[in-house]
Amino acid sequence: MEFKKKLSIDIRNKIIAYYLPQFHSIPENDQNHGSGFTEWTNVKKSLPFFSGHIQPKKPGDLGYYSLASDCSEILNKQAVIAKNYGVFGFAFYYYYFDGKSLLDNPIEVLYKNKSIDLNYMIFWANENWTKNWDGSDLEILLKQNYSDEDDIIFIKKISKFFQDERYIKIDGRPVLAVYDAKSFPNSKKTIALWKDFCYKKNIPEPFLICAHGKGGVINPLEYGFDAAFEFPPHRSISTNISLLKKYINLHYFTAKKNVVIDYKSVIDSFSNLNNNSYKLYKCACPGWDNTARRANFNPLILHNSTPALFKKWIQKCMALSKENDFIFINAWNEWGEGAYLEPDHFFGYAYLNSLYEAQLEFNDKSIQEILES
Repeated sequence: MEFKKKLSIDIRNKIIAYYLPQFHSIPENDQNHGSGFTEWTNVKKSLPFFSGHIQPKKPGDLGYYSLASDCSEILNKQAVIAKNYGVFGFAFYYYYFDGKSLLDNPIEVLYKNKSIDLNYMIFWANENWTKNWDGSDLEILLKQNYSDEDDIIFIKKISKFFQDERYIKIDGRPVLAVYDAKSFPNSKKTIALWKDFCYKKNIPEPFLICAHGKGGVINPLEYGFDAAFEFPPHRSISTNISLLKKYINLHYFTAKKNVVIDYKSVIDSFSNLNNNSYKLYKCACPGWDNTARRANFNPLILHNSTPALFKKWIQKCMALSKENDFIFINAWNEWGEGAYLEPDHFFGYAYLNSLYEAQLEFNDKSIQEILES
């Protein structure tokens, strides 16, 4: 593997990458998508839609890894790569429905293996579980059913992670990210129950953040959350270049929505000062291309991404953030959506190198110079 030495300067910001755990089979996926279904199932069969469209995505050094059973070896490899390229930690997607969690084997293995040097936090993907993984339809398989009782079951289930030394905290408070703040019947009541549970268990109350783009731009304070975070490319103001492409897949060309957007225009749309009354954490993505999941069902492709442009985006996030702020990355390993930092067959370690260099060289430029580039 191609490793960098650890950064020899103080890291200005804490880079946290979203982490997808769907790389091991579970009964729910086997039943609805076929035996042995994982994220790799759709990734391997993806096809290019136009000239210059890089599909299928192929992993590099880590290969088509599995997160089944004792996956401590692959988690440790990921942790070493992440840390050596300037990633502070991972935000693990957490899937929970009515007392039941899915795809939680990786975080449970991490929790039990204290020797893995990896900071982490929970990102509750509190959406309904649907067949939309493969783009076939929106049939609901598991529905989010909120209740006071379930609120307590949820916080009780995850509170053990809060007490891990490696769990990411702000001023001693464990950080809990939630995707959709608007989906709760009464989010402030839910949060009050969570805080009360933690108080009774002598656990610091969680620092709660929610996605800024889900269901529209919201003020997290109105829902009882402490802050919000961006989730690009969602809610970006971007340039549609679909008609400029020479299509080689007629199924895509005739789809109801064939959206190809320009990567640089997405960067520009997220490169603004936060003039809101609340804390908003910046986020960048190395790419986005969900054709592997969506197939011919209205995929969204973020085209013309390069390591050099990603480096600029990271530095703009840093310029728009305070020291020690989180900067999120979408994502570490979202292979089915073409959003990943992990080394791949085409670019190798180029995006990881860009992340490393962006942090290393940040102090060599003025804030104004970075924002105007």
